[in-house]
Amino acid sequence: MSDIVKDFIELKHSMKDNKEVLSALETVILAEHRSDSRIKIVSGRKTVSINADTYENLKAVSIVTTVVETRNKVLKEFDVDIQKMIMENDNNYTETVSKESIRINKIKI
Repeated sequence: MSDIVKDFIELKHSMKDNKEVLSALETVILAEHRSDSRIKIVSGRKTVSINADTYENLKAVSIVTTVVETRNKVLKEFDVDIQKMIMENDNNYTETVSKESIRINKIKI
């Protein structure tokens, strides 16, 4: 009978090592091998977050900023005119882009 705990620990250590190698390979691929036909680079997703002081400013001019008492509205839940007003000033929101990812193209036989 094998030592299950020992096997588990060894597998965890090898997974950690593999994650580090995989991360390094992703970095190299994104930097130098983007045009390889075996992979597809997927752009990072852009997220817009409204700043806290912007919510306070909207409340000050009697604009409803919550959907329910515990959750503020996200940008797309405001009327179009309010969305435009928020997006006009860079200080009203924070824009983040997630990391690009690599997808493996399926090879057709």
